[in-house]
Amino acid sequence: MDTLNSSWNNTLKNRITSLGDIVISSGGEGVLKLNTVDINSTNGGVLLVSNKELTIDGNNEYETDAYGSSGKINANNVKVYSVNGVVDVSSGEINSKKGDILISSGKDVVVHDIDLNSKRNIEIHSDKNLNLERSNIIADHHIALSSKKDLRTFLNYALKAEGILSLISGGIVDGNGSGGTVLIEANELSDEFSYGFSAHGSEFLKNDNKLSSINGNLSVLLNKDFILKPLKSNGRGAWSLSALNDIDIRSKQGKIEFIGDLYFSSTPTPRFIDIKSLAGGGFVAQRFEMQSAPN
Repeated sequence: MDTLNSSWNNTLKNRITSLGDIVISSGGEGVLKLNTVDINSTNGGVLLVSNKELTIDGNNEYETDAYGSSGKINANNVKVYSVNGVVDVSSGEINSKKGDILISSGKDVVVHDIDLNSKRNIEIHSDKNLNLERSNIIADHHIALSSKKDLRTFLNYALKAEGILSLISGGIVDGNGSGGTVLIEANELSDEFSYGFSAHGSEFLKNDNKLSSINGNLSVLLNKDFILKPLKSNGRGAWSLSALNDIDIRSKQGKIEFIGDLYFSSTPTPRFIDIKSLAGGGFVAQRFEMQSAPN
């Protein structure tokens, strides 16, 4: 490991480099914190493991020097894992050159103010809540997000997969994202913040014999009611679900209800619900009801 410091008022920048694998771990009751560290593996992977809290902070809110922004992790594949602690990943970049980016925690996972770029897949799992905020998360293949409680992405910048974008939650899902195919399974969708998901189709899925049949499809499966209506005054936009081909919306135990013709009390401008198939694909809704708001 080498340390760079070009002037008295700039942050020390630590670098860890290797031709092969890099493993950094803390056992027992110890936590793992990496502040202002660049990690680079030329031909191997990076594994960060903690039994308790695990924090990656690219610049620790300090000014970095002329060597460039800190907090860059570059490797063939990157795995970040905590058994019993919160995982907090922020400020910088994580790039997988050949393999996957995997982030997992037995508690909450918070990914914010960072770029995640994978040549293959990105998988982020939380045994509790998963929050993505102000980040760009992009994969050349698939992105899989999962949480046993809420999965929040409405403050995120970009969530893009050329293959399948899947969001699986035991609680509430909100936010925005796009993929060649989009699959959402949750207890319910948020009725407080907007969401917009788009299945645009891709050559990657089209050329995959096993996945070509779902290319451009969007699927939503909920345990509770699926109710689409214009947002309350504290909302942040309109609902939008779009797909190149088929849209399939299902509710296991609740009902599906679309409520239209609603207006904000403070303005005559309506808030629209947008559900469309770009190539004229089918639309399926189980337990479907269409209503207009009372006058």
